[in-house]
Amino acid sequence: MQVDTFRINKPTNYELHCTLYSKNNSNLVIFCHGGLGDRFEHGRFPFAAEIFLAEGFDVLLFDFSGFGENNRIPISLSLLQTDLKDVWEWAKSQSYNNIATLGLSLGGLISLLSPLPNRFCAVFWSPAFDLMNSISPLQKILGKIKFAISSKPMKMNHTGAGPKLLFGKKFMDEVLTLNIGKNLREFTLPTLIIQGTKDTTVNPESIKNAFAMMPDDSHHELKLIEGASHDFEGTYLESYITNTLIFLKNHLSDENQ
Repeated sequence: MQVDTFRINKPTNYELHCTLYSKNNSNLVIFCHGGLGDRFEHGRFPFAAEIFLAEGFDVLLFDFSGFGENNRIPISLSLLQTDLKDVWEWAKSQSYNNIATLGLSLGGLISLLSPLPNRFCAVFWSPAFDLMNSISPLQKILGKIKFAISSKPMKMNHTGAGPKLLFGKKFMDEVLTLNIGKNLREFTLPTLIIQGTKDTTVNPESIKNAFAMMPDDSHHELKLIEGASHDFEGTYLESYITNTLIFLKNHLSDENQ
């Protein structure tokens, strides 16, 4: 196993910190972290990466712009989509035959919103598809008042590495105008959504509703993990990983192409 830490330069010359777990596999899975974390997700992503590696899948972790080890700049949905596209282009330039994405929470939303040429399949762990409704009416009003008074981004505490995160008016505007239903209906790639039933950050019912909007076929799957919260660890994390590997072996491995 080889673990390499490096940076991907965006067209703007902004740098994204990355970690690649490789074993000369022909398959790659790009992990997209959540909205208050970083590319390591409290050790969950490296733990998963080592298991994926042993099962024939290289793994690429990266920090979205403004997160983790990256320089702090105001975060927006559109900016994070360009991050994933830039990381995708880097991955395509390597020797991988098949590439998939795995998005956790906000990373799942960004994965859904980002058209990526020749993506084989997508996995979503507790995805924040219903982000708009996670913002309370009071928070929406306060946010509008705040940005009407000042254009400075809001600083937010987080659980990942580095200083506070910066969320600007553009982030709020994009969240509040997002047509998530259209994106769900048009997402035709083989898809696996895994959701914990005790998640108080992402409402399990919202995930069931989102899944119902997606194409109704055998290539779209929803797995509910009984008792798992949003910060799933231990046996819950193992369940997420096991279900994901079964899906990837059916949709990403060379032998199934």
